[in-house]
Amino acid sequence: PHAPLRLPVPLPGNDYDSARQCQLTFGPDSQYCPNMQTPCSTLWCTGKLGGHFICQTKNFPWADGTPCGTEKTCMNGRCISRVEMKVYNTPVNGGWGSWGAWGECSRTCG
Repeated sequence: PHAPLRLPVPLPGNDYDSARQCQLTFGPDSQYCPNMQTPCSTLWCTGKLGGHFICQTKNFPWADGTPCGTEKTCMNGRCISRVEMKVYNTPVNGGWGSWGAWGECSRTCG
């Protein structure tokens, strides 16, 4: 191609829904606790305490990209529309220099 291809950058919530986030955080039997707080702000998950089911949290938000409603997704702890999400799709200049000829490695392996 004459111009670089713009590939989508998947967000973690695209691959891991709220139930999977709970399993990764609290163990394979944990599930998402619905209706605890505003979606996206804090991930609440099931757990057991003294043989009783409880909802627990580690006080971190849902992963960015987690669906949180019709045509909505989590970003920075907020449930936003897909239109608002376009602001976050802006490429960032990483400060890399121009391509040059091959040279000596600047780092060692390991």
